[in-house]
Amino acid sequence: MIIGRARASTNVTSMYGLDAAVHDVEVLQVFKGDLGASVAVAATPETCTTGAPYPSGDPLDADDDLLLFLTQPAGRTPWSTVTPLDGVQPAPKDGSLPFEVTANPGG
Repeated sequence: MIIGRARASTNVTSMYGLDAAVHDVEVLQVFKGDLGASVAVAATPETCTTGAPYPSGDPLDADDDLLLFLTQPAGRTPWSTVTPLDGVQPAPKDGSLPFEVTANPGG
């Protein structure tokens, strides 16, 4: 989980038989995981709809900082949002989080 600033999509990757937009994301804060200063992130497409992969618009196509919930299945690049609808939220402007982040006791 990170707070990041996405740049316009310049690439695509295939996810679930659809073209998923890939964005370069400037990493502003890491809450869990180990990431560098920037990371390539694919916006997971909506597969339960017909037509465009993002009926409501690409969730990473935003001007504001974003709270990103990311996953990277073994051996797959780039990183991707965990779901089409819950992987991206606007980052709170006051720096707070809408939930508590706790350390993982298992490592």
